[in-house]
Amino acid sequence: MASTATRVRKVAGLGICVAVFFAPSLSSAIPVPPGLDHCSTLGECLRLLDSVVPATDNGEGSNSEILARDLERFGEPAKQELLKRAVGQQPGWRNVAGAILWSWSSWSPDDVPALRDALRKDPGGWVAKPLGEIGTPDAIKALAEDLSTASDSENQTGFALSHLGAKAIPFLFPLLETERNSYPVAAVLKEMGAAALPFLQEWKALAMNERKPIQERIAGLKAIEALGPLARGECEQLHPLLDNPNRDLKSQSKRTLQAVRDPILLGETVGQCQPKADPYDSLAIDSLVCLRDIASYGSDAVAVGARLMPFLASHNGAERSYGVTVLGAIGYKQAGMPIRDELGDSDWRVVYSAARSLGWLGTKEALPDLDRIASTYWLPEIREMAGKSAAGIRSAVGHTQPFSAAKFAGPRYGWGPGEEPMGVDRWILHDEPACSSGRWDWQGQSFPLARDTRLIDRVERNGTTLDFPDGKLVGVNHGEWGGELSWQPKKTKPEVIDKENVIAILKDGDNAVAVFGLSHMGLDYGRAMSLKRKPDGAWATGRFMQFFAEPEAVTALGNGRFAALNVGRVVVFSSDEGIMGLAECK
Repeated sequence: MASTATRVRKVAGLGICVAVFFAPSLSSAIPVPPGLDHCSTLGECLRLLDSVVPATDNGEGSNSEILARDLERFGEPAKQELLKRAVGQQPGWRNVAGAILWSWSSWSPDDVPALRDALRKDPGGWVAKPLGEIGTPDAIKALAEDLSTASDSENQTGFALSHLGAKAIPFLFPLLETERNSYPVAAVLKEMGAAALPFLQEWKALAMNERKPIQERIAGLKAIEALGPLARGECEQLHPLLDNPNRDLKSQSKRTLQAVRDPILLGETVGQCQPKADPYDSLAIDSLVCLRDIASYGSDAVAVGARLMPFLASHNGAERSYGVTVLGAIGYKQAGMPIRDELGDSDWRVVYSAARSLGWLGTKEALPDLDRIASTYWLPEIREMAGKSAAGIRSAVGHTQPFSAAKFAGPRYGWGPGEEPMGVDRWILHDEPACSSGRWDWQGQSFPLARDTRLIDRVERNGTTLDFPDGKLVGVNHGEWGGELSWQPKKTKPEVIDKENVIAILKDGDNAVAVFGLSHMGLDYGRAMSLKRKPDGAWATGRFMQFFAEPEAVTALGNGRFAALNVGRVVVFSSDEGIMGLAECK
């Protein structure tokens, strides 16, 4: 079997180098010419490679380990020939030579000049790895020089420097003094993590030293900022810099103290964090971001816990869910009984968050309510969470283990399924076997409902309408570009009811139910909303029902009940009762 090579690629949202393994393929891997493993001379082997090396640099590195193994039997002459080709005029050979050198096993400090020249030809490229393996001051200088010309660190150079750890820091620190170099260097320091901590005291002393140039002091603050929560609790002596007359130093001090989650800024942070989302906003993104920041302060945030309580009274279910999560995560025990009351919320996201936070807080008074939820709630995952929290409260420890502050301080994008600590959505659900029959049962009523693969295409192309004697409800869906639900009467002006992507509009007696949703990149949500006719003929929005994700099919069951296929499950709901439960696959 052909082996693979690793190349550091950019990965959106993760912020620093990620090693991505590319499996070789016939169309993209570096070809291994027949006979390479037993050609008798280096010249013969290189001629074989000449026949397969592309003319252009396609960045491909797969099979480099095989090629290196077949050429290393020729020793130093082979390495030197590859180094020459890594700086040659042929772009395809420069890439292939670099990839093979990436997998070469023997290096010495004497190779640094040639490797540096190759890196200059291919900034951030393959030969950064052998320079990192050599690790001499000259090798690190070559890597730092390459990083100084980069716009980010998501490449082989950033990867090599981050793995060199503390011995690379003296070569990197001066680059923090210029704005152009700050971002990639800070990203490398962040990736180093604890390896950079021994420099913390030195950087703090530099930042506070009034005899040092401002740019050096700012560089010290930038380095501490890169450590983030690793430096938490260690930066109190930097507080006076928040009042420094130098605007740049003052501004960087604030960014640094925010990054290390210094509690001196908690009051300001919570002051800007108030419930304000529209009742039907499925994400409430502003509150998600600010509450996540507060949770990243950990137990220090208990001091502002009382100021977060208004989130429990928000008209928006996502905000209530976020507020409940953060109050539990920071350990604000005074919120225990109010959070217990949230177990009766009509939004399943809030109930899940409440069941989880009560376990974190160890609220014994909530045990009867948790037991009830664990045995009767319509969603199995919530029953499971309530049972887990109740067991934790009854244990010798007296509570379940909350997420760490570091979990909330991590990247805001790029989480895998179920890893976003604030996210209560489809990713809390267990995998369910597909319903092969496509038929479901609800309280003795059998009905068909299968995934409609063209549903979203149809509504995006044609929209959806529901006619009434005096006008029509019109739904528009433009995917990531948005949509709207409107009432278009025959005799008066149209009225916009909601600015959201409409999937379906269903008759509900003299009233209606509208179904909304969006699945795009990292977003996936859905909901239904009841619509009631007012005496003047206009429409009032009523009960709100949150789904797990964008619905894949919807149908009316009669008697004011409806069903939505959602992540392989069928949610039954009505305007009067909200979500009633899950249908069973027949």
